[in-house]
Amino acid sequence: MYMITMTRPFRKLGEEVMTGSAGQKRVSVNYIKNFTLGIPDIEEQEAILAEIDQRLTQIDKAIEIERENIKNLQELKARIISDAVTGKLDVRAVEIPEYEYVADQTEDDSDENEVAIEEQED
Repeated sequence: MYMITMTRPFRKLGEEVMTGSAGQKRVSVNYIKNFTLGIPDIEEQEAILAEIDQRLTQIDKAIEIERENIKNLQELKARIISDAVTGKLDVRAVEIPEYEYVADQTEDDSDENEVAIEEQED
């Protein structure tokens, strides 16, 4: 009900039927009782929900793929560092470009991000 009362059409039409003096104007109970909503029939509501579910499934799959990609990149990074430190990978001739330092994301940070993502999904 709150969301409906916050819509522009509800408020615009309500302004036209307000009663009372300036500063004390209000919408009558009859306006609210008689306000017509364009609610689709059950079949259309179910079709809309099915479309939303399908899109959310696609989004969830994309998120899972990206999480797997991040995990793989972290494993690759660890393996490269290990190989460089143990001498399995010769990095003496590698030219290091200028870069701006960006702190690694810790596990605690990633947990916070996951909570933020879950909150957004709700």
